[in-house]
Amino acid sequence: MSGRRERNARGEGGALRGEILQATSDLLAETPDPSAVSIRAVARRAGIAPTSVYLQFPDREAMLAAAVDEAFARLAATIRAAVSRCQGDAGTCLEAGTAAYLAFAEANPSHYRTAFGGVPRQPGSTAGMDAFAILVEGVQRCIADDLAPPDDPFRVATNVWVALHGLATLRASHPGFPWPEPEAQLHELLERLVKLRSGAA
Repeated sequence: MSGRRERNARGEGGALRGEILQATSDLLAETPDPSAVSIRAVARRAGIAPTSVYLQFPDREAMLAAAVDEAFARLAATIRAAVSRCQGDAGTCLEAGTAAYLAFAEANPSHYRTAFGGVPRQPGSTAGMDAFAILVEGVQRCIADDLAPPDDPFRVATNVWVALHGLATLRASHPGFPWPEPEAQLHELLERLVKLRSGAA
């Protein structure tokens, strides 16, 4: 087959798995119908034989689920890194984490769409909960440090996540809209939904 990639050396199965997942994410980002992403299509995109995909995943459903898991893992790692680097108070760190969420969505459209693109989840999947837990922790810290009024951190974080996803998807799909400056819009969103004390973030 013309253009087929060279076989990975022994012990490089992890690299092949990563290439398959990247090809899966790219295809999922290009089609509104996840059912159109087949093993044969993924193999063609990755430049490998379909049998190579089966060496990594037992079936198409497992391959898609792994792509979703990886996308959410990347998102969670990005958010956690931003929060861990934060030197400010809980409000500042919450804003840093949510800004990282939006930056990830903008910089990694294929992985973001894979995470939220309607791929059926495997039974028992907890994909996305690590990223969400960071958000809940951030809201809880703001409440505990008296930077936000007492409330249910899970409920507040859910509302913030809904708003973040809306911002990420709408900004991507309507780039010509006269959007407010991103940092100012995010700050206002957190002030309204978390009710951060003035000047906390």
